[in-house]
Amino acid sequence: MITALFCNNTNNTLDNHSYLDYYVLNKDLSSIIMYVCICNAVTDKQIEASVEDGATTMKQLSAELKVGSQCGKCCQCAKKVLNKKLIQIAEQQPCVA
Repeated sequence: MITALFCNNTNNTLDNHSYLDYYVLNKDLSSIIMYVCICNAVTDKQIEASVEDGATTMKQLSAELKVGSQCGKCCQCAKKVLNKKLIQIAEQQPCVA
């Protein structure tokens, strides 16, 4: 129900500012797509997929998806998406003693 306050229900998109608040609060946004980089039409799901395929830095994301290569206003949000996905991947790895 709270998602409806931030989400445009017609196309499941979320504005950047609301998304960052939700991202920090670790809410489930799996069904919502948010454009992180408007200049290059890059979504959070594309960034997450790139991380799953091996990208670990903003430089790699920029090379693959062109994130941050125009105006740069998306870099902070892209970095948060990158870091959150990297943490999710790390937490799924078995603990080794």
